[in-house]
Amino acid sequence: MEITQFDRQKYGRELLIDCGKISENPHFFVTDNPFTVDFFEIFLILEGKGEFFLNEVSTQYEPGTVLFLPPGKIRQWGEQTETDVQYLIFEEEFIQRFFKDPLFLYRLEFFFFDKPFFLQLNPTENEFYQGLMRNIQTEIDSLRTDSDHLLRAFLYQGLIKLNRTFQAQHQLTDAHYDNSLALDFRMALEENYVQKHQVQDYCELLNISKTTLNSKIHAAFGKHAGDMIRERLVQEAKQQLMHSKEPVSQIAYDLQFNEVSNFNRLFRKLTGMSPGDFRSHFTN
Repeated sequence: MEITQFDRQKYGRELLIDCGKISENPHFFVTDNPFTVDFFEIFLILEGKGEFFLNEVSTQYEPGTVLFLPPGKIRQWGEQTETDVQYLIFEEEFIQRFFKDPLFLYRLEFFFFDKPFFLQLNPTENEFYQGLMRNIQTEIDSLRTDSDHLLRAFLYQGLIKLNRTFQAQHQLTDAHYDNSLALDFRMALEENYVQKHQVQDYCELLNISKTTLNSKIHAAFGKHAGDMIRERLVQEAKQQLMHSKEPVSQIAYDLQFNEVSNFNRLFRKLTGMSPGDFRSHFTN
């Protein structure tokens, strides 16, 4: 499956953020084909009802639903009525260039943690976020030399307020927000999960003891480091099983398992079925 890349030169100069309505942009369309991208997406549903899949997880949407879609994960529209979406997309670099907090996006509940990837806005919230996106779109439509700064300010405000709304709706705490070690681990895991399968690998990367790492991870995410490593490997395996025709053995080797039997054992332990049965269930 090809990965759609961000068009940095769409507006005749480098710009790492974009905003608009799907109905007004012919290169954006709602299709039932699976797809993936290399940038962050936030979809605010304006019209229509239906089902949306992120990897193998689905959610129902209606007007006022917000979908949070991080890069690399497979998206797919399910059955739906005629849908229109206000989209906000951006590259991580757009945030990192200015705010100098490499963990900022990892502090947001809705992009990186094992939580729902949606929220439902009430009318007041819906009006506010639609207004914020209109401000972003208006600024993009009339770019000036200082537009990057204003666009970052709009995006920063929107992400923080969305995170607060998300936490309130899903009854979450922000225990992980200032737990920099836990966030460092989460970032290291995303960058190294294929090559590094052992907790000790991450202890060495982060220069921390196993006891301290597990304590911080459990405080932030309610699970231990080893659990998160294994879950990330199986999550990637699920994507490949559903959206590629590679044999199970090749997927196991791509994920750097020494033995296919070890891969099969882990997959069955976490999903309750073999890789082959999983593929048959989700592709038939």
